[in-house]
Amino acid sequence: DDGDDAARVARNDALEEAHPGFYRLEPTYQYDAPGQVGAPTGELGREGEPVYGDARDADDRGHVAAADLREVRVAANSTTLHLLARTTTMTAKQSAGIVVLVDTVAGSPAYDVPFGSGLRTAQGDVALLVARTGGIAVDLKTGRRAAFPVAADASGYANVLEAGIPRALLGPTARQATLRLALAAGTSDGRQGLVDLKSDRADVVNVANIAFRPAEPVRIRFDKRQAFALADATIDPFFLDVDVAGLTRGRTEALRPGPGYHERQFKSTAQISTEGDLDGLWQPYGVYVPSTYDGRKPTRTTYWMHWRGGDTHDAAVVAPRTMRDFGEDVGGLVIAPRGRGTSTWYVGRAQVDFRQVWDDAIATFSIDRDRVYVTGHSMGGWASYLLSILYPDRFAAALPYAGVPTQGLWAGCELDPCYQPTNGGNAKDQWTNPLLDNLRHVPVAISHGALDELVPVAGVTRQAEKLARLGYQYRYYVFPTYEHYSHPINDEWAEGARYASQFTRERNPARVTYIRSMPFERAVETGPDQGKPFVGLSFSFDSAYWMSGLEPVDQQRGVAKVDVVSQAKPSASVLTLPTAGGPASLGQVGPYSMQGLQWVTNPTAAGPPTNGFTATLSGARAVRFDLARMAISTASAVTGTVTTEAPLTLSLRGAWTKRPTVLINDVPVAATYVGRVLTIKLPAGSSTVAVR
Repeated sequence: DDGDDAARVARNDALEEAHPGFYRLEPTYQYDAPGQVGAPTGELGREGEPVYGDARDADDRGHVAAADLREVRVAANSTTLHLLARTTTMTAKQSAGIVVLVDTVAGSPAYDVPFGSGLRTAQGDVALLVARTGGIAVDLKTGRRAAFPVAADASGYANVLEAGIPRALLGPTARQATLRLALAAGTSDGRQGLVDLKSDRADVVNVANIAFRPAEPVRIRFDKRQAFALADATIDPFFLDVDVAGLTRGRTEALRPGPGYHERQFKSTAQISTEGDLDGLWQPYGVYVPSTYDGRKPTRTTYWMHWRGGDTHDAAVVAPRTMRDFGEDVGGLVIAPRGRGTSTWYVGRAQVDFRQVWDDAIATFSIDRDRVYVTGHSMGGWASYLLSILYPDRFAAALPYAGVPTQGLWAGCELDPCYQPTNGGNAKDQWTNPLLDNLRHVPVAISHGALDELVPVAGVTRQAEKLARLGYQYRYYVFPTYEHYSHPINDEWAEGARYASQFTRERNPARVTYIRSMPFERAVETGPDQGKPFVGLSFSFDSAYWMSGLEPVDQQRGVAKVDVVSQAKPSASVLTLPTAGGPASLGQVGPYSMQGLQWVTNPTAAGPPTNGFTATLSGARAVRFDLARMAISTASAVTGTVTTEAPLTLSLRGAWTKRPTVLINDVPVAATYVGRVLTIKLPAGSSTVAVR
């Protein structure tokens, strides 16, 4: 740091002590949203990077990859202290040099820490350097040096250094029950020191990452306390008591995050990774854990998808009431995926990231699968459309804020100039409006500013009009005084959370409508990463609820649609009624106008169920239905009416005890029955199917 950052943030911290609302002031400066929120740009840290300080590595980047600690573990036996450190990057030319301070004597004088670290300590008495070339222990009082062994593994994504440090080298407290340690990583110079980080300051420290910082305030990189300790050339605030006696007895301790906001890391796949701190195998997502969370009980969960140019923790830092409104106040978890970058539009590698975050969150937390919601701002609003269209059976509601209907811009008309792509996308192929049919059972609450300068309100209005024509449940909130960034600036989301709370997921609805667009699917496979050296991705968005295997006639540019009703499910009849509201409500900064549609139970009784189905298909050559999930019994005759534009392979999954007889238009036909799946060939046109 050249000194300006520390002084500025100190002033902002003083304001925060006066009023907690000033918490957002310093992150907003750091966030560097040029010209959008009226904040000066490039004043905190490296311009365009949400980090503190001014240090640069050899490639003139602010992030020192080889010193990026992912994991540190301490173990012990009666003779040796074991230290294992993993970094996100280790190459033949670059690996970490880890400085460890050991506090052995109370009331020590201040010492300069060796190894070219640039640090000073008023607590440490012994300094250790752990590097691939070996370990060195230095008694800071006497200067006496001793070596100890270090093992290194740079293969694959291991990136590990492991040291066996004789406890006799750790001074007079080596045999005591507790040791106090502090640890930081720089880049090893391959000899007995650290690489100069080439700061704007001549006296800069040459470590870039400090371990064991559980009290860091929520920031985009969780690096505030670290940054200002290093600005003071010390790691003393981060000494940690290590229970050596307990470790010697075999004690194991791992982090158990409690209520509040945390970063969770999960293991991704090599297919979409390269060795490095940002694109590496280990990826983060943010998670807010409410104070009422009980791991034994399923918990409602909201996926918050960040805006273009943002990152994992943007909402928690810049608009923290997202975590209160979607999390604490409704007793819900909030999951914030990174999406493999700031502007990946949740396609390509970012689509894989979403799937992997979904799987990890399900495995890690107690999630109520029937109360999962998706929301986000701007590009995150696009993700609210995208993910609910692709996976309608995962979500109970979708809440796009300032969400663009395509990857880029849609002005609301259908001429070529009305579509403008961004980040390598295809705005016409990625247009969500034709696919809104998929949201039959996913209510949508759209919030948009009439003055939005980046996402034209005309295109968003067309989205709402399409939902109205379909007769789906939706709300459209229009804010006449809002521009693109007004929602995160005002930071009010409670109205959307309340709306979502009305709904639970339909697991096995009586009616399924689903469109599979191959141009859309190809665009989701490609993504903004198409110029990077990642293995080609292949998705098949061919299923929803109890329908699967939907294949278009044209596998490259085709669009297949299925609309199928199970007549066996006792589906309550509903009335579609208008709803409206405004100009203000609790938890919704206004003014606004709202209009939409709601479903209410029709007092007129529905007709009696029958053991069959009706299906209408266009552009499709194959589809499969799961009869058990449709409540259709295979113990009785099954009847169906199928209307299809093209010849169709119809598969019915059911538990027949023997090969059934199939009739099409009352004429027996050959059919296959393998693995509980009955496959029938149907001609184009309308056909009646009977299975006995």
